[in-house]
This record gives sequence, C-alpha cells and structure tokens, in this order.
Amino acid sequence: MQADWTYRLYRTLTTGLGGSTSKTDYEDESLNSNYTRDNLYLIVSGRRTRFDYTVHIGGTRITRDNAADLKGSSGSITVNMQLSGRSTLRLRTASELTDANRSQYLSLLDILNGDFNNEQISSDTLRNDTLRMQYDLQGNQLQTQAWVELRRLDYQVDNSLDRDVEELGARFNYALNSYLSAKASASYINTKLLQSGRTDKQKNLNLGLGYHFSRTLSSSFDLTFRKKDSNTPSVGYDEAGMVVRVIYEFD
Repeated sequence: MQADWTYRLYRTLTTGLGGSTSKTDYEDESLNSNYTRDNLYLIVSGRRTRFDYTVHIGGTRITRDNAADLKGSSGSITVNMQLSGRSTLRLRTASELTDANRSQYLSLLDILNGDFNNEQISSDTLRNDTLRMQYDLQGNQLQTQAWVELRRLDYQVDNSLDRDVEELGARFNYALNSYLSAKASASYINTKLLQSGRTDKQKNLNLGLGYHFSRTLSSSFDLTFRKKDSNTPSVGYDEAGMVVRVIYEFD
C-alpha cells in the first residue's frame, strides 16, 4: 500500500510527504524470514518548459520475524528533459532497501527504475543502488532508444550474491509500412561478483519482424543471440533462439 500527499507551493514547485508499507510471507519460514517493509519519504518536484524533476528523500525499515531488523536511508532523483519535439532524455538515480518482488514490480512499471534482468532472483533483502540514463527518439517511421545502467546490489544475508552491473544498449523499431515492421536491439552487460571476483561479460542481439494481416490477426518472427564469457569458464555459454508467434485479438 502506498499513499502520497502533495501541496503546490508555486506554479513550478510541489512538495509533500509519502509512505508505503508491504508485508511478505513465505510458505517455508525456516528458509526465509517473513518481514514487513515500511518507507517514509519527503517529496519535492518541479517543472519547467522542457524539464521536470522529482526527488524522494526518506528512510526504510524492514521488520523481520526471525531475524534482525534492518533500517536505512532511501531516496531517488528522477529527471525528464524534452530535448526536442521528438526526443527526450530521462535519468534516474536511486538507493533503497528492497527485495526482488518490489524490484521486479518497479521494473515492469517503468524500465527507468532498473532492468530486473540485471538482478539475481533471491528471497533476500538487499540494498539496490541504481543509475540509469535513457534517450528516446520518436520519428515518423523509426523509433530509437539507447540506455546506460549502473547498479550495485548488496544482499543483506547472502553476501556471495553482491555484485556490480554495467549495461549499455540500444533498440530500434522501424515501420516499413502499415502492415510490416522490423526491430533490432543489442546490449552489453558486465557483471562483477564482489565476493568471489567472478566477472561475466554478456552480449545480446535480438532481431525481429512483425506483420499485421488484419485488425485482429498478426504474427511475429524473432531471432535471439546471446554470448556469455566469464573468468569462471563453467558459466560461459553461447545461445541462439527463434520464436514465431501468431496472435489473434477478439473484438
């Protein structure tokens, strides 16, 4: 549950308070401690003609049933800049005590919160420090997106999962006509496990075509290539995949 209260001080400045609370219960509490996460923060936001920002500053407390409680500062800064009528630059930096469930939810809500694929799935709570910058360009036929993401993930119990992640990527969508479209994306991810010293370097390439037969019937064809190199040879791999979809939407 989350609630925010805001007050507009001036036409370009808003301030307020916000808070959220959530409870996580595991089926097997002998492996994972149930906990409640409470967050309280100050809100400051502003808007100009081509620029807006939102700042959250506060603290988080995690109360665990069978383990020591955790508490610490948390906050985020989000900036959106309209570079032109068709291009935007977005930036977000944040630090918070969280868990995988919340990270996945925020990632699905807005990828600017951080790509969940760069996080290890775990029931552990963690300190998640994220910096992501994203550029978007909307053309008549071509849509372009480029991004860079830096993360440090410090797990509270299993320190072997602690890691630094660096990601650089780009995505292109091109409408050839009203029926046929093409897409391509590429990314490079460098992951360093802080305890073991293991370093993984992963390259991803995705190519795809989409075709609309009618208003309700469409299909897509996707090729995926992944290559992972590591100073721990047993985790390296090469992968290629192909997916064909036929989609029918009911009126």
